Amino acid sequence: ILLINNENLLYTCNQLEEIDLDQNQLNEIPAQLFLIKSLKHLNVSNNNLINLPLEMWQAPSLIDLNASYNKLAYLPIVSCDYFYFKENLTNKTN
Repeated sequence: ILLINNENLLYTCNQLEEIDLDQNQLNEIPAQLFLIKSLKHLNVSNNNLINLPLEMWQAPSLIDLNASYNKLAYLPIVSCDYFYFKENLTNKTN
């Protein structure tokens, strides 16, 4: 988990497809996890999560997210405006 704080490292994880953080007493998930382009399976079940980051909707390859047995009451809500703003911001900075 300490490696997640280095955003540059995440972009070099081009082979990483699965992360299992089951039963780690996590209170939150770093949003940067969802920036890993090759990530397909993420297991964060059996933790103490009360919410998930909005960036979960932007994970490019994620097909399986197991967040069961947490304290989640809802999933983050995204409006079309969010994606429009995010895409325009990205295009302007590139």
